[in-house]
Amino acid sequence: MRFKKSLLAASIIASMALTGCTDNSSDDEITVGQPPLKPLGEIALQYENVLNRTGNPLALHDKDEYDNVAYNPLYDNGSWHGFLLPGSADTYGSFTGPSIIAEEYNVLLGKYMDQLSLTDSEGKVYDLTAAKAPELISYPGALYQRYDLGDIEVAMEMRFVDERVSLVKTTVLNKTDSAKELTFNWAGELTETLYRGPDGTDPETVTGEYGEDFRTLTATNDGINVRLNEQRDTWSMLTQDDATFMIRRDLETTPNTVDSLSYEVKSSSVTVASDAATTVWTTQAYGHDADEVAAIEQTTTKILDNPEGYFQKSADRWEGYLKNGLTNKDATEEQTRLAVKTIQSLHTNWRSPYGFLKTAGVTPSYTAPWFAGGVWPWDSWKHVYALAHINPDLAMDNVRSMFDYQVDEDDTLRPQDAGMIIDVVFPNMQSLREDKPFNNDQDFYNKVTKNGTRHLDGGNWNERNTKPSLASWAVWETYLGLKEQNREDDAKAWIKEMYPQLVDYHNWWYSNRDINGNGIVEYGATMDPSHNGALVGGEIVEGEELKFHFTYSDDLNMSEDLKDMMGESCLEGDDQEQTCFSTDMYDAMAEWGEADIFAPAQDGVGWESGRDNAANFGFIDEDQLQKYADEEYGGDMVLARADWTPGFFQIQNNEGDALGYVINQESVDINSYLAAEKNFLADMAEILGDEAAAETYRDDAEKIAEYINKNMFDNASGFYYDLKITRDDVEPYGVNDEAELLTKRGRGPEGWSPLFNNIASEENAHQVRDVIMDEDEFNAEAVPFPTASKSNPAYHPDIYWRGRVWVDQVYFGLQGLANYGFDQEAQELMDKILNNADGLLEDGAIRENYNPETGAVQGATNFGWSSAHFYMMYRNFMNKRTSS
Repeated sequence: MRFKKSLLAASIIASMALTGCTDNSSDDEITVGQPPLKPLGEIALQYENVLNRTGNPLALHDKDEYDNVAYNPLYDNGSWHGFLLPGSADTYGSFTGPSIIAEEYNVLLGKYMDQLSLTDSEGKVYDLTAAKAPELISYPGALYQRYDLGDIEVAMEMRFVDERVSLVKTTVLNKTDSAKELTFNWAGELTETLYRGPDGTDPETVTGEYGEDFRTLTATNDGINVRLNEQRDTWSMLTQDDATFMIRRDLETTPNTVDSLSYEVKSSSVTVASDAATTVWTTQAYGHDADEVAAIEQTTTKILDNPEGYFQKSADRWEGYLKNGLTNKDATEEQTRLAVKTIQSLHTNWRSPYGFLKTAGVTPSYTAPWFAGGVWPWDSWKHVYALAHINPDLAMDNVRSMFDYQVDEDDTLRPQDAGMIIDVVFPNMQSLREDKPFNNDQDFYNKVTKNGTRHLDGGNWNERNTKPSLASWAVWETYLGLKEQNREDDAKAWIKEMYPQLVDYHNWWYSNRDINGNGIVEYGATMDPSHNGALVGGEIVEGEELKFHFTYSDDLNMSEDLKDMMGESCLEGDDQEQTCFSTDMYDAMAEWGEADIFAPAQDGVGWESGRDNAANFGFIDEDQLQKYADEEYGGDMVLARADWTPGFFQIQNNEGDALGYVINQESVDINSYLAAEKNFLADMAEILGDEAAAETYRDDAEKIAEYINKNMFDNASGFYYDLKITRDDVEPYGVNDEAELLTKRGRGPEGWSPLFNNIASEENAHQVRDVIMDEDEFNAEAVPFPTASKSNPAYHPDIYWRGRVWVDQVYFGLQGLANYGFDQEAQELMDKILNNADGLLEDGAIRENYNPETGAVQGATNFGWSSAHFYMMYRNFMNKRTSS
């Protein structure tokens, strides 16, 4: 039998501690009165089970009623794997899972791993599954189990000590007056059911779907390997050949049984002295490919050479997060627990670099489909704003992960978009990027793709749009967070690093999203096969004509001119659905108004706003449109469609090259954000000594504010709206005589964006306050600030961005009210939210959105921007009566 050094050291030192002796030079020191089974931490230990991290996975895709992963495993430190506490007695003694993020999707690879039992020299089995009332506790940054088995006690504590490695400390305390010879036995089992949900279990198996060689389970003398082969299931699971989940121990083991789905291993006999403890250390890791697995092997060796040091560093890291984050002395105990929940959720969504994800970032949700492996700027700016005060280093990395994909003029696919930040970054790019490296970075492209097609089959990567520019808002808050932690030099260096990139992004809006050149921008969509093309000889080819769809029928009273255009520009598909490529025909169809038409660029516009199907961009259901027609036009659907069908302009540079498309309306929210951004850029310019730039930015911000208050506010309804425009050029900050406020599309969160950005006039702000507080508008029965007012023709309490409550818009509304001194109203609405939004203060993770009429959860758990904004509420509003 061979012991490794750390096991012997732990055993000897624990024995000394229990007999009253200590060695002050040892990292493993345990003082008298502190049992060796106690978990690490001080602040963290005050917050037990704030998140429910228990569960027994039974399927690779084990889903809840919203089709999300049914459990909330502990991920941390940028890891791509996570674990749960046992969900029932039959899994006691194990950490259930693992859950792995297979590049872009969270799947449950195992039922449980390393389930422990012990056997003494007389054959007595210490079965942890038979333990009565064990402690099973989730702490911030740790999972902890403790079992009293009579003459011995066992404690198991898990922490993440590296971006790929978690570490388990298993301590066995011998409470008898004689030494014990114990054998450690471990067992694990992989999931074989493919899908299980609330409505039942699919009979299909993982092996049946992915083949017998998908998983290969082997035992080594110091651990377990679960090797995966390549599976490129674009919308479900993505793995590379040689991806491996690996377990390593500092105690040698030999296998009892190992098959394709399970294993049992045991150690040689270990002596545990009377009234002494022995500790065994175990690492678990998930490597995406052979290169990562080789690197993890080296990292694991270092960790097992000094496990106690790595463990303590992890605990200290979490003590720091909590110390930095829990600063509101006026918050109640319940509100502080909510803050702890938000801090944990943000760090659970932290992903370290892999594939084309160059820099660590925070994903929206690791349990929701489509969101586990990527970073979006709209979400990231909010994550950053909150993390700026908790973990500014992660906040900075999250910003960098977005600016890693800021387009420059050397880009091989879209040089016309130089300055833009793309919509979402994932480990896998789209096939459009094959042989077209981003920003012509051939070296990095070759490194990731290995000169092949690896990582070029992603379905979620998106360059069709950007997101609203809250980048400077987030960067400035990170600057303040660094200063708050007395990191003055880092704070200034941060501004120096980001300022030029922020300026380029800011300028892009005016070069690529301002059709009439007046300094007031529109949302839009990039040149992309989803948005544009051409029809030549009955084949779709690359081109610059606007793409749109409609369904033809003989009942349509279509003019001969339109039929001719259809014959030249449209390709008929199933059920007479026409796919057309013609900006002129789209305009003619919109004017005709007898048929529903849809341009995918409308999706791009919605996505670019961050409010995907908002009413102000023309999104409305057919039955809602009919009701609108009945109420406004005596049932005339042609007139009704005219109010709800947006127009599009192709924007071009001075040489006539197509840059993209913009919707035919100036949006109040993006221009409010850009006015605020100019003020942030002015602050940064002053730090860097550029007073002239600072003055220009402040002057332009005032002009935008004046434009918005004069041209985008409706006194009759007391609210801000988007402004419908023509493409005719106008003077800077001028407006065309034909411009029209889009009051007919109702009220939405865009109307309080001038308050959030501090550019509303006092008079207008008071009127917006009154609309927000109106119970027939935004002051809903349960949760205020729905994403469309109750009077909006497109409102429904269960429509994505036309009625559900999104917490980022709640915070923007609260902060907007506070900015103008409406503290009582802000407090009243925040208290209403906390009292009525189901699940916020319970054990489950923070949810995505809510039904405004019932407060019921509508979406995924662990949503990052919800966590970010609830943290901001905790920091700025909770239990306070004055604005932040």
